[in-house]
Amino acid sequence: MVARRPWNAVLYAVAAVVLVVSAVVDYFYLGMTLQRIYTPLMPVHADFDTFWRSSRALLEGRDVYETGAELVNLNPPIWVILVAPFALLDPFSGFRLFAAITAVLMAASLLWTAAELRPWRASPLVGSLVLVALLVSSPLLATLALGQMYPVLCIGLVAAWVMDRRGRALASGAFLGLVVALKPSLAPVLLWPIVRRRWGASVAAFVSGAAATLVGVVVLGPGATLQWIGLLRSEPLSPYWDNASLPAAAARLFTEHEFGRPLAELAWTVPLFGLLGLVLVFLTAYRVRRDPEAGLWALVAASLLASPIAWNNYLLLLAPGVLLLLARGRTAVAVLLVALQTLPPQWPLLWQEGAPLGAAVGPVLSTLALTSYFYVLLAHWLAFLTHGDEAAQEAWLLRKPGPPFGRRGGSAPRGSSSPKRWPGDLLRGACRGVTWGGGPMYIRVEGRGMGSTSSQRIVDSLPWLDGVAEKVQPKVQEIVHKGDPTLRNILDGVWFGSPLHPVLQTLPIGSWSTVMALDAVDVVTGSRTARNGADSALAVGVAGGYVTAAVGFSDWRYLSGGSRRMGMAHALLNSAGLLLNTASLLLRATGRRNLGRAAFLAGYSLNGMGAHLGGELSYHYGLRVNRDVFEPAGPDEFVPVLDEAELPEPGEDGGLRKVSVEGTEVLLARASDGEICAISNICSHFAGPLAEGDREGDTVICPWHRSRFDLKTGHPIDGPAVFPQSTYETRVRDGKIELCASDDNAQKKVK
Repeated sequence: MVARRPWNAVLYAVAAVVLVVSAVVDYFYLGMTLQRIYTPLMPVHADFDTFWRSSRALLEGRDVYETGAELVNLNPPIWVILVAPFALLDPFSGFRLFAAITAVLMAASLLWTAAELRPWRASPLVGSLVLVALLVSSPLLATLALGQMYPVLCIGLVAAWVMDRRGRALASGAFLGLVVALKPSLAPVLLWPIVRRRWGASVAAFVSGAAATLVGVVVLGPGATLQWIGLLRSEPLSPYWDNASLPAAAARLFTEHEFGRPLAELAWTVPLFGLLGLVLVFLTAYRVRRDPEAGLWALVAASLLASPIAWNNYLLLLAPGVLLLLARGRTAVAVLLVALQTLPPQWPLLWQEGAPLGAAVGPVLSTLALTSYFYVLLAHWLAFLTHGDEAAQEAWLLRKPGPPFGRRGGSAPRGSSSPKRWPGDLLRGACRGVTWGGGPMYIRVEGRGMGSTSSQRIVDSLPWLDGVAEKVQPKVQEIVHKGDPTLRNILDGVWFGSPLHPVLQTLPIGSWSTVMALDAVDVVTGSRTARNGADSALAVGVAGGYVTAAVGFSDWRYLSGGSRRMGMAHALLNSAGLLLNTASLLLRATGRRNLGRAAFLAGYSLNGMGAHLGGELSYHYGLRVNRDVFEPAGPDEFVPVLDEAELPEPGEDGGLRKVSVEGTEVLLARASDGEICAISNICSHFAGPLAEGDREGDTVICPWHRSRFDLKTGHPIDGPAVFPQSTYETRVRDGKIELCASDDNAQKKVK
């Protein structure tokens, strides 16, 4: 370890420089990057647009590989079939759903990997930062923007890796075969079980891959399959700077192309580099037997290097391997790899011909800089290949006595269990190049109203939320108003004197936060008490979550416009999180704790995002706050406001009169006993004008949402209002009604 410290310092220094460069580039492009994920322009989501068109053609009985899409569909028929459900929606709705699912799959891949590893030698802070950085990496966010399939491949690889560790060879091989069926360029990973003589896994991989391929042949027909193979053979090698494979690097450096000036024109280097890629694959396969744990990820990296196409976004497939390095104590290497994955997709723009930086350094350095993604992929491969069984043994021995990772072919003993730990997640945007003016460029999506928050701009860009709300809200109103008014007042919190939803939400939030803490204790210590406590807290949170959701829908029933849309997004996120937490409870009860923890973390993350939107509803839209507070308090001394003769009796036209005094609106009315009452005219619920409402006895009903107030005390009798109206003292002098603000006026207490 001592001998490694100077090198670690160098690696940390390089990582710091890369992070600074990434931050500088993001400073100029981050706004554009963030908008690419949710823009409705389908050309920006080019990959998904290609998938959608092919699947739509399948549903309509047309040619699935001749659809007029901007990009050629190089994916096998089985993928066209899998994407078919999204083609039932319009393109943008299908993309939104696809992006959400793939984001969850990628987060699940990383969390599952972290849960399988022993407690990290690195500090919890470093581990958390590494995982967060992987969840906001440039490849992931660009993948979400384009609508690519890589998270699906990643979850398949992680499943194969986990099943192998648990000694489930057939399941491991089956997942591996499915991954190769979806992305044949990853075929070298089939060497992973072969070189270790895992014949059951090898056969399962070939059978599952062949079965998936056969499904595509049967459904689409042999002709479509042959057409797809022909497309693969005819597709030219792309020297585009985002292509990080060895052959692509050779084409970029030594052939003439439109994306930059090559170092020299040596066409023979392309097949030579392709052959070198095959050598790397077999070299990696030879090393797999020494370290099966890292061997899979090294083989994935070697496959990408040898493939004609390995876009930078393929680095997603290597993210679990980075977590493995971190678990083995190779913190400096893991941090460097994570830093390299933060390089924004706009990085090559700085070096292309005509760019100021590219012109300043000259064509040679610019050409080398444009090949940076190849260096990043190569660095991943070298890290997995060279930080092998020695690091595994050392890290294992420092954790606990027993055999190191890698024995028994890299599998943990069947039936063994160990504490698991994983940190949280974060999200940010990324973008990728499209063609403009004959060369690659980046499309700019103009910003929306800068007066709104980022959450509002995102929600406002999802008009389908209005469609969902228009169908759901009438049903909610019907259910709530069909019941007894007492039940409605309970839901609104009238009896409590405060909105009930904010109070109730502390129960699930507090319970689920307790689950996080107790799960962490369980992960570190293996404490059964902590485990049982976590399950109990989760059950309490789930039960409280359903009650809180019911009250929240009741609060939402009267909203409209932007607040209704925001409330719908808030409800959908929290509902999805609640369902995941419910699934976590069931998974834990059936003994599948690792999957249950992963489901809980995903649900907890969604609830966190939903809670933020809930804050937006309260603090930006003013939902469930006392609107009366924002009005002027009124006079501190009695002032005349109306002739007594002008105030009608209770039965005359309702007997309600609005007067204005010192900027505040006051509702005057005679009570049934003749007392002159004065309360604020602005409804505390949503600022409705009470003077325009109906009167029933000594109560007034708001014309907007039917809140009922006592004219004498201002207290709410029926909701949705829960806060009392400010009251005013009255007296009659010389035929004039005079009033002044009472001491308990809310306006006076907050100003």
